[in-house]
Amino acid sequence: MFWTLCRVSKIDLIEEQINECDRQRWRQGSCQAKGHGACGAIQEGASCYTTDIVRRASYPMNAYFYMYGHKDINCYFNGTGRIVHDDPGYGNCVYPS
Repeated sequence: MFWTLCRVSKIDLIEEQINECDRQRWRQGSCQAKGHGACGAIQEGASCYTTDIVRRASYPMNAYFYMYGHKDINCYFNGTGRIVHDDPGYGNCVYPS
């Protein structure tokens, strides 16, 4: 299985890069990924709500990747996406795969 996440490492966890992930999420339409509830899942009180902006950006990016096919181009997000092989889900938050 494959997932896509916002590309931010602990070393380069800088506000500019996190903000770019957030902008790309909306620009690519990933939050509206055809009925996968990507926006709803990250709203306050929902199963994937978090104050961690990287996770908030990663969930809808992954929903887009899942909906439109596991292809590199669907994870690109202007260079802010990365494909991972480890399930990024946490707690009650389940990422589509």
